[in-house]
Amino acid sequence: MRQVEIGFVMRMHGTVAAANPHFAAMDIGWAQELFGQRGFLSEIGLRLPSGSDAEKMATRLRKILPPDVTVAPPAQRAAPRSKRCSQVSS
Repeated sequence: MRQVEIGFVMRMHGTVAAANPHFAAMDIGWAQELFGQRGFLSEIGLRLPSGSDAEKMATRLRKILPPDVTVAPPAQRAAPRSKRCSQVSS
């Protein structure tokens, strides 16, 4: 088990993150180091503005991301964790 020090607290009333008790924010480089995953991202969560077309955004992302990256809505989170961009939702 590793111990981390809380450096700040974010006030997030009325946001999606405030509704998720598992939400935490950390510098990507520090998180990679802490979890032994330097240079590796397993998931990126996106929250689109209300009224956005999630499938249109997913299509745009698929065009610019490497072919081994999966772009999928939260319901399909069982995709391989090797490389994944998930949680494209509106």
